[in-house]
Amino acid sequence: MYKNYIFDLYGTLVDIEVDENKDELWEKMALFYSFYGAKYDPEDLKSKYYKFIDRMVENAPNPATAEIDVEVVFISCSRRRMSSPRTKWQGKQQGFSDS
Repeated sequence: MYKNYIFDLYGTLVDIEVDENKDELWEKMALFYSFYGAKYDPEDLKSKYYKFIDRMVENAPNPATAEIDVEVVFISCSRRRMSSPRTKWQGKQQGFSDS
């Protein structure tokens, strides 16, 4: 049995790799958003995601070393498309507008 464990800065024990270029990722994410009333076409969601990422990098104090909080990006995407104001997305309260 181990007495010590090492976590990365995000508190994960195991590295998780996500290929943002796979169509399946955006299809599943669009489906997930639809459960919360945010209707997206997979390509549209991917486009919005990268638009928010670009805006976060541009607004960072040092864009070359910008730390992107993807939770904020995904919450921002959800808020933009909510079909009902009563639908709540749990998570961080900050976000970006795509307008």
